[in-house]
Amino acid sequence: MSKHILFGIALAVLLLSGCASNPDVQLVELSKNTVVYDEIVRINNCGGKGDSEQTKSRDFATTVEFEAGVSAGYQSIVQGSLSAKYSEYRNTSVSQRLVAPPGTNMEFVLRWSDDVRAGNVQVNGKSGTYEVRIPVSVEQVSSRDLGCGISAVPVQPTIPSIQPNPQSSSSTLMCKIEFLGEWLYQQPRAPMPPPAGPNQVIFAHGDIDNSGTCHVKEFGPGEPVQGLGLGSFKLWLITGSPECIKDYEDYLQRGAASHAGTSCPYLP
Repeated sequence: MSKHILFGIALAVLLLSGCASNPDVQLVELSKNTVVYDEIVRINNCGGKGDSEQTKSRDFATTVEFEAGVSAGYQSIVQGSLSAKYSEYRNTSVSQRLVAPPGTNMEFVLRWSDDVRAGNVQVNGKSGTYEVRIPVSVEQVSSRDLGCGISAVPVQPTIPSIQPNPQSSSSTLMCKIEFLGEWLYQQPRAPMPPPAGPNQVIFAHGDIDNSGTCHVKEFGPGEPVQGLGLGSFKLWLITGSPECIKDYEDYLQRGAASHAGTSCPYLP
């Protein structure tokens, strides 16, 4: 009898292994958005004797999120399914070459356009969300020489994450974001920036209330940036439609919470 039991267990393990190798993956696309955003790139070539070059590029990318406790293996399975579903875009890439002549401190503004697909996913009863980002185009919209008396401060783009809507949709979002700086605890404090203008907000995240914990706060058009305490925090200037501003704020809030390892709620 014991041999029969052992054989049955072994057979069950083999069957389960076979099922695990072919999981049931269901992908449902819920939204399609064209996201347009600007990136500021600075190249300091003040001391150079020849041209200084950079090439900025964007590639096809996928993001998968499951609730806590779901193994990373599920994400790999879904990413493979996404690559198959969107195979025609898998090798898509766009790039822009930038050149700073010798003796210049150049600032370039690039305008990127991405096709963003978002939806829900289920794998063997586990639910999650996915996002596929397909680069569409890039153009250089401006350039200027800042002069060699100004140090170069790299500014990275912030790309909003578009969450799936309850119903299918297609829209275009247009925004520009600029990193205004980081204020550090027990370091000399630079003056606060001037208030945001029309169709703009200034977004703060970090220890903005001297509590030692992460919070975020929005300063609307014309609202003075004040009352942020002596902790460490970052400020961003976001320009665009209310919908796109909200997408950027959500993205920054999630990033701040991930960095802090805890929630990062709005300051009351």
